[in-house]
Amino acid sequence: MNDAYLNRMIQLEQAVKVLKEEFGKDLPLQHVIQSVNRLEQRLDSLENLTHVEGATQPHAQDRELRQTNDYAVQLFYMNELEQAAQMLSELSQKYPSEAVVWSNLGAVYTAMGKGDLAQSALRKALECDSKAVFAMNNQGVLTLLDEHPENALEVFEEAQRCDQQNVEILLNLAQSFMALEQIDRAVEIWRRVLTMDEGQIEAQQFLKQYCQL
Repeated sequence: MNDAYLNRMIQLEQAVKVLKEEFGKDLPLQHVIQSVNRLEQRLDSLENLTHVEGATQPHAQDRELRQTNDYAVQLFYMNELEQAAQMLSELSQKYPSEAVVWSNLGAVYTAMGKGDLAQSALRKALECDSKAVFAMNNQGVLTLLDEHPENALEVFEEAQRCDQQNVEILLNLAQSFMALEQIDRAVEIWRRVLTMDEGQIEAQQFLKQYCQL
């Protein structure tokens, strides 16, 4: 495992610590959900990286892209939204075909309450990669926060078709059904999540609230 990979792991561990500390405060649910979403996305990326590490050495541009993007994500975790937005905006201009950068920028704009800019960035992400599940998920979250659950449901369902085992997407899909007052459908999804991850806290809590496990 090389030094760059170790540094990225340390950064993520620090982000987890910040997030755990913030859970004890009166955070808006939107901020918590988005922070968890970003963390899970980076963890997935790191997992994929381990499968190819050592096979090839990344080019300097690839390293710059990854490191700058990761740093902007850490700024997001620390609620340094203006700085994160500026960094990701500059990165998107330098690497306009990178869906993950546009998606991260959209997530930051969402947290800042800049819905129009967020939608624009997420559209760019999906133009770069129409099957980018992380971008679909962020777009669905934004649409749900804008109180358009029917549209959010369509986005999450499309994302779920692309990645049927993605717990994050399933949980957001359940939230869409909740917003549409389709509790039975939400309950089905929470139970499905627990068959995939029996320790999933959000699904457990909602099932305890709405029915018996």
